[in-house]
Amino acid sequence: MEINIQALIVKSLPFAAIFSFGMLILTYLKINTKGYPFKNYLGFYLLSLVASLIMMTEYQYFSAMYNDKVYVDVLLNIVALVFLLVKLDEMTTLSKIKSRKNLGVNDLTDSTVHMTPLLEIFFTKKIYKKAIELIGEQYNQILKLNTGYSFDVDDTINFSIELNSKNKFDKYEPDKDFLRLCKECKKEYEDKIEEINVYNNFYHIYTVKSSNILCLNTNENIIKNYFKNIDKFQTMEREMAQKKLIPNPKLAFKVCIYFSYISPKGRNYYEDEVYYDSEDFYDACTYNDELEKKKQTKQYQRQLMTQKLRYKILQRDGFKCVICGRTADDGIKLHVDHILPVAKGGKTVESNLRTLCEDCNMGKSDSYDKNGIN
Repeated sequence: MEINIQALIVKSLPFAAIFSFGMLILTYLKINTKGYPFKNYLGFYLLSLVASLIMMTEYQYFSAMYNDKVYVDVLLNIVALVFLLVKLDEMTTLSKIKSRKNLGVNDLTDSTVHMTPLLEIFFTKKIYKKAIELIGEQYNQILKLNTGYSFDVDDTINFSIELNSKNKFDKYEPDKDFLRLCKECKKEYEDKIEEINVYNNFYHIYTVKSSNILCLNTNENIIKNYFKNIDKFQTMEREMAQKKLIPNPKLAFKVCIYFSYISPKGRNYYEDEVYYDSEDFYDACTYNDELEKKKQTKQYQRQLMTQKLRYKILQRDGFKCVICGRTADDGIKLHVDHILPVAKGGKTVESNLRTLCEDCNMGKSDSYDKNGIN
């Protein structure tokens, strides 16, 4: 038997429209809230229209196929109708919760809005969740607390270096660059560590406040106006509030040294990275401070006078005494002298070194006139 589905839909449409309009009127009378959004009524009407149209169309289809009512058809109609009633109850309960919430706590005692039996059976978790978002004191206090805290801070300082040979990549020592960075950027790193410590202290304060909020429960008198199962409401609210907690950012100062090498033709690429924490930073600072103190000693400055440096100074000065002008051809011995003697804080650097003959050097000894010619 051939059945025209389109004709069945057209035939069912007027009945579906009338049924849906009746459901809409029932919804309005049951909710009876002036401030309820029009789009919610419209959405429910369209949902009811589609569901009832499907019900009536398939009812006529099965009736035409079997010339009688069938049990499957009746069952489907019952399921669809229950679904519509559940949606109606959901809209009713939530709208009344919203309206009572706007009135204030004192006005809630006069009219209770318990969940209907249908909602107790269907979509219980969903309706509890929406109600908690509306009236849950614990949940909303956590949301309010979150607005006052932000832990979006970059706790890692990145340093990148590109090496120009595979041999340098293999022999690269990131510890040396880290020591240099700690010396050159000591103030910057100390400020970053201080910033991270401040954020960690803020998070500790946040955890204390959030823990205090989680110890409180929404007023039972408020919950009783909507739900019979107070324990279930409070348990679900606590779970929802805990999920909204800001996770521990676990901020910790880090310096990342990234080094790489790429072959000239780009066929091979090598990379590696090493991380250092705040403890490494303080150890590096201690090492640099001790090294700086060591550099101030006479012994360390004299050790810096290498044969290579001595020859460089002699070559710079033309292999002659800068005071008397004599050379080795004159039968004298040339010395490399510290202009400001090491004994008086002079450093073994090119700007503080000069070539003197043995006689001039012995005559000068360790004297130094800061206002005269030396």
